[in-house]
Amino acid sequence: DYQNARPAYIATFLEHLINWDFAAANYAAAPGA
Repeated sequence: DYQNARPAYIATFLEHLINWDFAAANYAAAPGA
């Protein structure tokens, strides 16, 4: 069961990582940041 859940964990991790980079880029581009 754990091995079946691993791909979902990796996908979730990468998704959060990408979302964080996206948010960081938006913050850096925001005026007055």
